Amino acid sequence: MPASYEMEVRSWDELRNNLIRMGDALWYFRGHMNSAWNLQPKMERAILTFKERELFDEFIRTAHLYTNEISKVESKMEWLSLMQHHGAPTRLLDWTRSPYVAAFFAVNDLQGEDATAAVWAINITALYQEIRLKYERDSRFRPLFTKTYLQQHTLSDEHHRNIFLSEWPDEEDYKFPSAVLPISPYYAHPRLTIQQGVYLSQTRLFKDDAVSQISFETALQDTMNSTFNPRWIRKFFLSAKLRPQILRELNAMNINDATLFPGLDGFAKYLSKKVSVLLDELRNGELPT
Repeated sequence: MPASYEMEVRSWDELRNNLIRMGDALWYFRGHMNSAWNLQPKMERAILTFKERELFDEFIRTAHLYTNEISKVESKMEWLSLMQHHGAPTRLLDWTRSPYVAAFFAVNDLQGEDATAAVWAINITALYQEIRLKYERDSRFRPLFTKTYLQQHTLSDEHHRNIFLSEWPDEEDYKFPSAVLPISPYYAHPRLTIQQGVYLSQTRLFKDDAVSQISFETALQDTMNSTFNPRWIRKFFLSAKLRPQILRELNAMNINDATLFPGLDGFAKYLSKKVSVLLDELRNGELPT
């Protein structure tokens, strides 16, 4: 039995109509190839073995050996974004402002006739309202209510450290309460811009005992003072049989491997996907005339 915030989608039109009915609130979206996956940054899985600060320092020390991308990296957030971009464990979780980009990532590599993908949606307007109620009168959190942060999700290096990395040994003694907030680097890499990407990040990874881990989903519920409910979070299930239809519709909107992953590799994957979608349509007897 699906939870109240979950919905099975039976067609492209049904997905699109549900997205339209979500109203004028600001929503962020994330696609999962497997609907059973939790909302979980890589750091949440790695933290049992490695310490976040140790991985961060090692990446900074050695990144110059592999890339020249570091020439404009000036802040901790920009370093974390570069780590995330290349697949290293961080506390960042990728989201997009576009539900259609999220739908693409959900079904793009979906395999198996019984497989089910998912598109998650979080109401950022509702999240901001909760943050404002809790922290607007506290001067320590004033950076969260500046025009720069509200419009761009960017913070100075100092404010980013104090709010998101206060658990690190050499940062602030005061630990920010458990929350999930949007955050973006000042200098974004091209793929983040093309995919209309934004990060959601936990402000804390551990409880006050510095031992008990706080999961991303728990931190989300802490932020909203609520269990998952459709007012602020939703999850759309997409079956594998919808994959050809969705990818065809998204391609007509110019959302495909070639546009989301600029370069020869992305174009080659786009050509390969054209073949796999055609085969799926033939198998399902849905080839358009």
